[in-house]
Amino acid sequence: MEERRCRSSSSASSLFIPAPKIPPQKGNFVMTYFSCPVGNLEQASSSTHSARPRAAAITENTYKMTPDKRFSAAEVRSIIQQHLQSLESQKYDPKLCRELAKGMSNSIMSDLKMLGYSRFKFVCSVTIGQIRGQDVIIASRSIWDTERDTFVSESFKNETLFAVGVVFGVYQE
Repeated sequence: MEERRCRSSSSASSLFIPAPKIPPQKGNFVMTYFSCPVGNLEQASSSTHSARPRAAAITENTYKMTPDKRFSAAEVRSIIQQHLQSLESQKYDPKLCRELAKGMSNSIMSDLKMLGYSRFKFVCSVTIGQIRGQDVIIASRSIWDTERDTFVSESFKNETLFAVGVVFGVYQE
C-alpha cells in the first residue's frame, strides 16, 4: 500500500497516512482519495484568535402590543406630496423616470426615518408611467393587523407622466 506524507497545521510532527487503493473508474476521469487530519479544531481556532472575551448581547421581550407613537397619515401624505411635486416640469423619459422612481423612493424612506416611528417597518413604492390615454390600476395585497398597520397613497399627474407613491407602515411587535 502506498503511503503519503501529510503535515498537520496544529503540530510540527509529520503523519504517515496510508492511501487506500481505489479501483479505476470507467470514463474519462480518474478519482483519487487522500485524507489529511488537521488536528483539534478547537485548539487551532483558539490559538489564532485573541483571548479577549466577547460581550454577550442580552435582550428581553418588551411585550409591547401597541406603538408609542401612532402612524400619522397626514405627515406621511405631506412627505409623499412634496416629493411627487418635484416632477411638475419633468417630461417622460423611460430611463430617467426609472432612476427618478428609485431615488424618490429612497428619499421618501429617509424622510420617514426622521419622523421617529420606532418599531414600524416601512415599505415605499413609487411608480412613474407615461400618459398615453390608458387606464392604470396599481394594487397590492398583504396580511396585517388592521388596528396598527396602515398605508398612505398619493398620486401626481402632468402632461406627459403620472406618478403614484405608496407607503406601508407595519408595526413590529
